[in-house]
This record gives sequence, structure tokens and C-alpha cells, in this order.
Amino acid sequence: MVQTSSQSHATLKVLLAVLCVLIAIGGVVCLFATRLVLLMLNMGDTFEAVVVLLYVFKAIGVLALFIAYLLYQAARDPVRNVAIVDGTAGLILGGGIVDIFALVFLHVGVFYPTWLILTRILTRIAIATALIVLRPRGTGT
Repeated sequence: MVQTSSQSHATLKVLLAVLCVLIAIGGVVCLFATRLVLLMLNMGDTFEAVVVLLYVFKAIGVLALFIAYLLYQAARDPVRNVAIVDGTAGLILGGGIVDIFALVFLHVGVFYPTWLILTRILTRIAIATALIVLRPRGTGT
């Protein structure tokens, strides 16, 4: 029995939809709860003077919403949007590499628990690996 595109890529569609929702929530939080995000980053009360940082977080929120939209489109038809799946896997792997760099060379383990950073790295690598393994192969025709 030949599987159709919707049957063979169901797991990928669910993974992309979950990533879409999580990134959209993060984007909305960055847009509308910027001060809460800065408090979570241990900025304390000193962030009143750092106005530029507020705008940077809002810009990150806009970019996150755009990425969530792309993931939504890819979740609807992953065969047609393989480039979005590949780009998302690359971005997630890049984030994991940045986390490894920060842990080893910038010693962020002093500010945040090392186990939490390692868990984040392993989670990112697992999600990126799942996206690469589940990505559509061939032309889809």
C-alpha cells in the first residue's frame, strides 16, 4: 500500500505545529511582556536605563512571530516547504552551538545552572535531529 504525503509526514507536521505554537507564544511574550523577560534574565531593576534592550526584545518577538508563520505554512505542507524545515533545523542547531560556546568560553554556568544549559543543548540537538530525519525526501510527486 502506498502512503500519501499526509500519512507519511504526520509526525513531521505535528512537530512543526508544536514548534510553531511554542515560538508564537515566545514571540508574543517578547512583544508584550518585555519587562518580564528582562526580569527572568536577572536584569533586576537596572533595565530602566537600557531602552535599546527593550526594542531589541520587541524586534526578536516580531522575528519569532514571522518564524512561527513560516512553521505554520511548513506544517500544512512539509513536502512543498522543505527549505523551511531545513532552515529551522539549521537555526536550532546553530542555537545549540551558540549555547555550547557560551558554556565553554563565556562561562555562563556561573550565572545559570549548568545542568539547565546542558538540557537545553541536548533538547535543541534532539529537535534538530528529528527535523532532519523526518524531512521529506525526493520531489514529492
